[in-house]
Amino acid sequence: MNEKMLEKIDSLREDFKATTGDAFQYFYCPILFQDENVQLCKAHIINRALPKSAKDWTIQRKDVDNFYGSIFESDFAAIKYKDNRSVGDAFVDKDLSRVIQPKIIAGGKPVEYFHSDEAIPEKHTRMVLEHQGKSATLWLKMSPSELVSKQDVNWELEVEKDIRIPALVSLIKAAHLTLFHLLGYRYALSAGAHFVGYDILGRFYLDNNGSTKQECLQKASSHFKQYIQMVRPILWVKAPIEGTLSDKQMLICQNAEGRYWAFVVFVRIMKTLHAVLLPLFINPEDVAFYLEFMNNDVEAIEVCWGQFKTDHWEIDKSKTKLRWPKKGILLP
Repeated sequence: MNEKMLEKIDSLREDFKATTGDAFQYFYCPILFQDENVQLCKAHIINRALPKSAKDWTIQRKDVDNFYGSIFESDFAAIKYKDNRSVGDAFVDKDLSRVIQPKIIAGGKPVEYFHSDEAIPEKHTRMVLEHQGKSATLWLKMSPSELVSKQDVNWELEVEKDIRIPALVSLIKAAHLTLFHLLGYRYALSAGAHFVGYDILGRFYLDNNGSTKQECLQKASSHFKQYIQMVRPILWVKAPIEGTLSDKQMLICQNAEGRYWAFVVFVRIMKTLHAVLLPLFINPEDVAFYLEFMNNDVEAIEVCWGQFKTDHWEIDKSKTKLRWPKKGILLP
C-alpha cells in the first residue's frame, strides 16, 4: 500500500472517530458497513477507463471494487465508443470487440466466431476483415462446406450493446462514493447512505459475489429495476455544472414543509451529465416520502442549490422547480 493510500486511510480513520467517537481498526466500508481485515485498493469514483472524467479516488475494499468494476463498470465504459467508432472498428479492434461483442448474422441466425492468428482445424473457416488499414482474422465456427451452403442467404454484421443496467448501477455507485469522498462518514453513516450503500449495492454484492458475470447481469435486472427512478440524464441545464466531484455543487430537494429529503448529485461521464437522486432520510417521514416518489407519477420537485465548502454548506435558499421525468425509461 503506497503512502497516499496510508494517508487517506488515516484521514478516514480520524473522520470516523470524530463522527462515532471510536476509530475503525482496518477500514469501515461504506458499502458493506463492515470493518474487516481485507485487501484494500485505490478506487476511482468514476471508472478510470472513461476519458475526460474526474480522476478522484477513495479507499475501498478490493473485493467490492473489483466486483462492480468487472461486472458493471467494464460494460458501462463502452459508452466511450458511442460517437466515434464504426461497425468495422468493432471487429478489427480486439479491445473494442471484447467489450461490444459484435455479431455475425447469416440467414437471421447468429454465427459463432472467435479471433485468432493461429492455425485452426479444418472444421472452422477463416475470415479476414479489413477496415481503415487494420485487419482482423476471425474463425467462423462452421466448415468451409457449410459456408458455401449459406452463400445465398443474407449476411449481416450487428453491433449493439445494451448498457442500461451497467449504467444505472455504475452511476448510483459513483454518486454514493462522491458524497463519501466529499462528506466522509457524516454521510456514509447516515440512514440514507445505508439505504444506498448497503440495501442497494452491498446486498447485491453479498448475494452474488462468486457468480459469473452473466448470472450477475441476469439477477441485476430484477434487483435494480426498483431503483430505476434514481438516475436521469441531463439533456439541458442553465447553470454551468462540471459534476459534483469537481465543483462540489448539487441540488437539495425540499418537500412542502421545507424539509430536505434528497440530494441530486451530478456525475459527469466525458461530455454527458447525469443526475442521481440520493435520499437523506433525516426523519421517518422522509423515508416514506422518498420511497413514494420512486413509485408514483409525480415529476415536479422543489430544489435549491447547495455547495460543500471544505467543512460547511453554502445553500441558496431560493427554491426552483425541477422536472424529474418518469416515463419512457425501461430496463431489460
